Amino acid sequence: MRRNKSGIRDFSEQDIAALEFIRCFRSAGISVESLIEYMSLVEEGEGTEKARMKILEEQREKLISRIAELQAAKEQLDYKIENYKKLILKK
Repeated sequence: MRRNKSGIRDFSEQDIAALEFIRCFRSAGISVESLIEYMSLVEEGEGTEKARMKILEEQREKLISRIAELQAAKEQLDYKIENYKKLILKK
């Protein structure tokens, strides 16, 4: 990690882009192991594009499944909330 003369971290635009990608990856629930594997391939550079794409595609499929699970949970909550609203209105 580069630091300026005052000892403060000096992030390049590339560093910031990588950090934003990592934050996005993690907020999507992607494992640290997958992230490490992906970033290692990025560091290796040329010739790893197919492997990187495979990781991203696998993670996208997991995310799609997770979104479906969350949507189903939301629908259950909406159903219960509506039932309570009806119950409260009857009183």
